[in-house]
Amino acid sequence: MPRSDLMRPSILTTMMGCGTECGARETAGEQSRPQSIRKRIHSGMDVRASSLKKRSSVIGIPGRGFRGFASQCSEAELYSQLARLAPDQRRRVLEHCLSERQRLALEVWILRQRASSVVKARGSHRKLRDTRCWNRTLSKVTQTRCMSGALPLRRSKRTRSDIPGVHCRIAGRSYRAVVTAAPFRIMSSYSSSLPKVLRFHEVLLAVARRVRREGAEKLESSIKRAVQEEPQRHGFLSANDIGLTLEVTISARFWIGQGLITPRFSSSQLDAALRAWRRLREARGICRGCTNGYTLFWHDTPTELETAWARMRGVYLDICSELGRSRRHAASRLNALEEKHRSCKERITERYGSKSEMSRVTSCVHPEGKDIGTSECFHYFKECTGLRSGTG
Repeated sequence: MPRSDLMRPSILTTMMGCGTECGARETAGEQSRPQSIRKRIHSGMDVRASSLKKRSSVIGIPGRGFRGFASQCSEAELYSQLARLAPDQRRRVLEHCLSERQRLALEVWILRQRASSVVKARGSHRKLRDTRCWNRTLSKVTQTRCMSGALPLRRSKRTRSDIPGVHCRIAGRSYRAVVTAAPFRIMSSYSSSLPKVLRFHEVLLAVARRVRREGAEKLESSIKRAVQEEPQRHGFLSANDIGLTLEVTISARFWIGQGLITPRFSSSQLDAALRAWRRLREARGICRGCTNGYTLFWHDTPTELETAWARMRGVYLDICSELGRSRRHAASRLNALEEKHRSCKERITERYGSKSEMSRVTSCVHPEGKDIGTSECFHYFKECTGLRSGTG
């Protein structure tokens, strides 16, 4: 805001809540202050003078009392005294009793107070958000770019740690390393020593690299060997020294809007974690590969998808109960996620379900009499104007 605008009394009257309804400025005949305003100002100044033991001779000068009072008090005290006046009275005082320097100082103080209140509000919101979302990590693309040097290490929006893959729990200032390897989310134990957690992170990164390098065909054997051998290569006796735990994740975005994550398995329960992954994978039993909520209908009907979800849900609840978790609590959480995602699922089903049924009928029949595969159904449906218009 320009300096000349700050010194205008109209800006101050707006900031003090006078508004535009107070009318135009007083005419030349109304320049003098009414007796009621003068009495109110002098009464306030007398209280201020007695509390601060100011000289009454300075405060009680007729016509200059408020100027003398304003020159000897802070902006906060001046703002408090002005706030007690009515809007029209406040406008007259600001126009005729304060100098440009005093008005400028008061306006700067008001702007700083507003800015500080906004910063405090944002800080409290950020603190609540970080407390609620402390266990979330950076995206996989961002992690890769940071580790390769394409992006500088910077503070994540969802964690207090400056290092990708290292989470900081605000309550207690403890750290934990987290990596993702295929269907597993591998974590270390919490520690208050950041250098120690960085060593944990190196071990987990080595495990994840080894699992990715050997591929999905050797997933079970590769993760077993990696969990057993990599901690020893980095100077630890076993995976128990870093408190290694695993979570099994499987895609369920179409049904609940996010992945289905099992409770944690310790390193000694690695076989149980692999069994849980196989059970969930078999229960899902639908098309695997690069699919999403829209292309999923080109491989499975809505009825098949609901049947698959019922199987997955039952297996997931069994796994939770086997690990000592409350089956009732897990079921209520799934119900809440389903209800939250229900409208989105119904919208996708209504939009793409009927089209997939039409394409399924014609997927095995080509106009020239030859068979076409499932992967070509989508492209054939896009090119067939009769099916697209509903006349085919």
